Amino acid sequence: MPHLRYWVWLDCLELAAELALPSDVIAWCEYRDAGLASQEFSGWYNDLCSLPKELASGELHNLGISLIHGLSLSEATEELRRQVTARVQDFLEAEQALQRRLEQVHLAPETENAVRHCPFNMRNWISSVYWFHHESGRYRVEDWEDRAWPPYIGK
Repeated sequence: MPHLRYWVWLDCLELAAELALPSDVIAWCEYRDAGLASQEFSGWYNDLCSLPKELASGELHNLGISLIHGLSLSEATEELRRQVTARVQDFLEAEQALQRRLEQVHLAPETENAVRHCPFNMRNWISSVYWFHHESGRYRVEDWEDRAWPPYIGK
């Protein structure tokens, strides 16, 4: 099951919302789909952005690339891009579906506010991962003194 590494993050959403959500809300496919799409985006996007540093160091261990067997590097990279784009679209659709569901059910105001807080944090996670990969020197291979040795790994 590809989602296993992301389930714990859904639990962290409740902590951020400062309220344990009812189990029936957690079971809503709209809620789970939005949360898992945001986390899958993060995983695939990290793999895509870390590829240049792995290629520069000569150590290709990128999970996304490793999972795509039988493809050339350019084909695998294109597949990662497709996955990233698809997960953003999946998130947007699930987020909208979750909002529609919230309009149809009658939750206690405190619970409804907590449920609305969760997709906000999911969306924030997507933008934060995107920002980190483009603003962090960790992924700017051209900024490294020795392109074959990432600066955060001691020699």
